[in-house]
Amino acid sequence: MTEKNLLEVIDLKVEFNTDEGRVLPVDGVSFSLNDGETTAIVGESGCGKSLTALSIMGLIDKPGRIVGGKILFEGKDLLCLSKRERHAMRGKELAMIFQEPMSSLNPVFTVGYQIAESILLHQNVDQKEAKKRSIELLKRTGIPRAEKVFDSYPHSLSGGMCQRAMIAIALSCNPKLLIADEPTTALDVSIQSQILDILHSLAKEDKKSILLITHDFGVVAEMADQVVIMYAGQVVEKSDVFSLFDEPKHPYTQGLLRSTPKLSEDVEVLEAIEGIVPNLHNLPKGCYFYPRCKKALPVCANERPDMQTVADGHEVKCWLYYMESSGERNE
Repeated sequence: MTEKNLLEVIDLKVEFNTDEGRVLPVDGVSFSLNDGETTAIVGESGCGKSLTALSIMGLIDKPGRIVGGKILFEGKDLLCLSKRERHAMRGKELAMIFQEPMSSLNPVFTVGYQIAESILLHQNVDQKEAKKRSIELLKRTGIPRAEKVFDSYPHSLSGGMCQRAMIAIALSCNPKLLIADEPTTALDVSIQSQILDILHSLAKEDKKSILLITHDFGVVAEMADQVVIMYAGQVVEKSDVFSLFDEPKHPYTQGLLRSTPKLSEDVEVLEAIEGIVPNLHNLPKGCYFYPRCKKALPVCANERPDMQTVADGHEVKCWLYYMESSGERNE
């Protein structure tokens, strides 16, 4: 772990026992997040990105469990801490914005109570000061009439207002790491832009470290410094955001980018990635992307590639680059 790393996830494995047997929806995930930077985890639904975030927060519930790996936060392995120690860190050291604000807020308590509760739990202040700070946070997230919203219940607010309230709760104790799980899901375009502006301000002006979970490359381009691409529970590519957009290496990443609309191109029908994501109970023997890959080699059907560095800071899990680096062709 380098001095710059705030977070380092090493070979993380999450297991679920189902009626059909054991599955690993998170299988050997490794990446790091530098202090003051934004790392985006990108992939299709079900690829394991949200489970990775919940693992970092210590929120994996039965029938799921973490069965391997390390989660280093400022050099300390979170998986070695007790439940009480993990609970004490949530909100204070690391906080999460969930993708469904309407269901994440407690409907029986006012918005203000839920923000102030976190402040009172982690900071040595009284009720009056907690309310003052809560209203300031609501104002910072762009909520008009913050004093009135403080006394409002979640059901009386729009989705965008609830998401702002969730951001205020997450920021209430000034955590070092903010995890945002699909923060603009189910919001209309104008509200999405406003939420992203808030997060962008936190990242650039406050130098807040953010782990962003998303499937939207437009959000990645606007927010991220580093990008992690996940497929079927595994990381298949890691790079800085400029290299990823300029020279995506993995065929899956290339397919995702081809299926993303671009303002500079007038295309009626976008190119889709053929096939479907494999069932975790029946994964391919070799590379998990092999059945959908247009560039597949014979070796891909039977052997799984390891992550390989192909350029400075750019890593990819693909047999194509093993063949290139060794001067071989397996055709």
